[in-house]
Amino acid sequence: SRLPALATLADELRARIATGQAVAVADVAYPNGADPALMNVLREHVDLAALASYGAWNTAGNTIGSVVAQSFAARLIDSAAGRDAQARFLVHRFVEDWGYQHLVRATVREQLRETTGYHDPRTPAAVAATVAQIEAGLQAFLARLPFAAHYQIAPGSVRLPWGRTFEIDFELQPLERG
Repeated sequence: SRLPALATLADELRARIATGQAVAVADVAYPNGADPALMNVLREHVDLAALASYGAWNTAGNTIGSVVAQSFAARLIDSAAGRDAQARFLVHRFVEDWGYQHLVRATVREQLRETTGYHDPRTPAAVAATVAQIEAGLQAFLARLPFAAHYQIAPGSVRLPWGRTFEIDFELQPLERG
């Protein structure tokens, strides 16, 4: 089992965050999505909102490059607007790389295969239904992240930029505070 090693890693990350070090996680165990065992341990034992960056998308090279760039950018922030943008980008990475790539996409593709025989939508009606399913799935995932409770998926913002379920685009927006 990898759990003892992951628990040790979580302890190390937590200790480094506690000393004020910038901590970045490039999750490259699997291409195109988060390592579920790693993320379950980190969610349980590490303040994910305190990370300088996180990534788990596409290739290891893309993931590492994005994580390094976000980490450097995070260290240069000197304004409230910058801190807000950093927090939003971090949440976006968790939602897309963990929530969508690992969880929601599999459900969406399976449903499409069962109903159409394909893993991508083929008609405008199927695209609309798929996008609505993705938006609901992302919103449900977002609700599972306590540190992101003040965000929602902007209604109507989910897109399939290449007309396939392999990649998505969406916007996060702060919830109205009343």
